[in-house]
Amino acid sequence: MKTKLAEGRAKGRDSWGEPWVKDEQLAEQLVEHLPKGNLGNFEDIANFAMMLHQRGADPHALTLAFNATQSGPDK
Repeated sequence: MKTKLAEGRAKGRDSWGEPWVKDEQLAEQLVEHLPKGNLGNFEDIANFAMMLHQRGADPHALTLAFNATQSGPDK
C-alpha cells in the first residue's frame, strides 16, 4: 500500500487529504476500482478505503457511490 501511494505521489496524485477533495469523489473512485482485475488493484481499493477512513468519511458515501453506478445514464 505504501508503494502504491508513493507511486501516486510521484505522478502528482497526493491531494486526497485536501478539503477541496470530496469524500464522494474518493468513494466513487473506490467503487470504480471494484470490477478491475489488474495487478495492484487490491492495494488501490485498500488505499481508497484508508483515505476515506482517515478523513472521517461517512460510510454511507460508499453506498451512494455504488448505487450511482447501478442507476447511471447507461443503465
